[in-house]
Formats: sequence, structure tokens, C-alpha cells
Amino acid sequence: MKCFDAVPHILIRKCSKLFIKNKILLNFIFNFYLGSGHGIYQGDPLSPIIFAIVSHFLINEIRKFAEHTQMYADDLILIMIGDINDINSRLEKIFQVIKNFGMNPNDSKTLKKLKLKEILYLGIILEKKAHLKQNELKALETYNRYSRFFNSYAISNKLKLLFFKAIILSQLTYGLEVFTFNKDEIKSLNSWIMSKVKFFLKVQFGSPSKVVRFEAKIEDIAITLNKRKWKLIQK
Repeated sequence: MKCFDAVPHILIRKCSKLFIKNKILLNFIFNFYLGSGHGIYQGDPLSPIIFAIVSHFLINEIRKFAEHTQMYADDLILIMIGDINDINSRLEKIFQVIKNFGMNPNDSKTLKKLKLKEILYLGIILEKKAHLKQNELKALETYNRYSRFFNSYAISNKLKLLFFKAIILSQLTYGLEVFTFNKDEIKSLNSWIMSKVKFFLKVQFGSPSKVVRFEAKIEDIAITLNKRKWKLIQK
């Protein structure tokens, strides 16, 4: 984010008095620059100094709304973590802070880069679809290893479902809590998990509205397969 440094005179005076103890330099700023009735514009030799002084207070205010900041001269990079609505809301507050300091975000030189598809998790970069596929392959490998258990008529459905919950379902949903899902993605994720439940447990039924409830944070998973009376509730 680039900002024009036409800072209000009152703010320049306040910040300068806090940082500059040399009376000669203070008088030079107050009388020669501020006395002209104009702000300190880009290209002025004193502009970087004034901007550095004022930006100290500006950055402190911005850090209330951003996790991290990086700055080079008057180029400012904000690193923000959260969903789109939360980030946009905080950006509006940051822009208001900038305006309160007498600056204007330069839209022609402002860039927002949103990183949504990938996330760093335990030192590994994850991508949603690739991560789901990896989970599916691991779960399938485990299922094949215990296929005789799941296909046995001597073992109760309750025991099979408990085993499915502990091993297969945990592998299918591993690491999903680190991603942010919108409503459509959660709906799609529900369908994906339900399709895997049908596959692994060999269950055939009609009404999809009664079969699964899934929260992305993995705090509450409930699966009900009514036709075959398979039930799993975890709270």
C-alpha cells in the first residue's frame, strides 16, 4: 500500500516534538515548512524524515487490525489472517486510520493478494482438494487392510461403526480444521464425506437429508444412516 504523505500540520508538530529534541531543526520544520501553509509533499528532502516520524504512530494504530506489518519507505505490506469478510472489515478500519493521519491510499498502486487455496500446516503447504485426496487414499489403504473386518457378518454394525469412526473417519477428516470453508464448500464437503461413508460401510439408502452433519472444526460430527440403523454421534 502506497500513501501520499501530505500529513496534517498539527500531527507533524505533535510527532516532531516527541522525537526531535534539537530546537534548531524543530524551528526549521515549523517555520520554514509548516509556516508556508502547505504539507510536506513527495519529493521534498524533508519528506522521508517527517514520514518516518509520523509512520511510527500510524503503524502502531494499524497493528491493532493486522497480525503483521512490513514496511519499506512508504510501501506498507499487511499480513492478515482470517476469512474474507473479516479481512475486508479490518481493511476498512485500517483505511480509515490512514485517512485520519491525513493520507490517502493510492488505489492505482495498491495490491491485495489473497491466499485462500493453500495453508501452512505443521510446516507443510496444504491445498484443499489435494489434501482431501490424500486423506481419501490413506483411508482407502486402511480400509483395504481391514476389509475382512468390515465385510464380516459375525461383527455387529455398532462395532464396525465405532472402528470406522476411530480409524477411517479420522483419516478422512484429518487436518480439515485448518481450512476456511464457505457454505458451498461445506455442502460439497458433506457430500464428499457421505459418499465415502457409503463406500466404506457398503450402505445403500435414499434420503440424503438424514445422513450427515459435519462441522469444519471437527468439534461435532454426527452421522446417521437411518435405513440400516447405523448411528454415530460424537460431541
